Amino acid sequence: MLWSYSDLLLHDMGTALADPVEHGRPAHAPAPSEPHRVTELVHAAEWRTAPLWVLDLLEGRPGHRFLHDGRARTLLEAALWHGGEAQGARRRLEALPPADRAALVAFLRSL
Repeated sequence: MLWSYSDLLLHDMGTALADPVEHGRPAHAPAPSEPHRVTELVHAAEWRTAPLWVLDLLEGRPGHRFLHDGRARTLLEAALWHGGEAQGARRRLEALPPADRAALVAFLRSL
């Protein structure tokens, strides 16, 4: 069995992670194939939760960055960028003592 450690759902990640809007839709949203056809609209700040497996293989690799646009260099930095629905979780992470933060990152690397 493979555990993805993700719900694979869309979540509002806050304005700090929002993409710019192009022609009334987020830049990452698919363009409608027909002008009169209604397609699934994705808010510019909504992102699908990525699976967290193989994080240990990614962090520290030359050129690898985290988040949808690569703005985070480390797992901890990626977590601290979260806002929107994750604002409460980010506050709890910020309040953790350094040793507990390190333990959390070590757990993520173990996935």
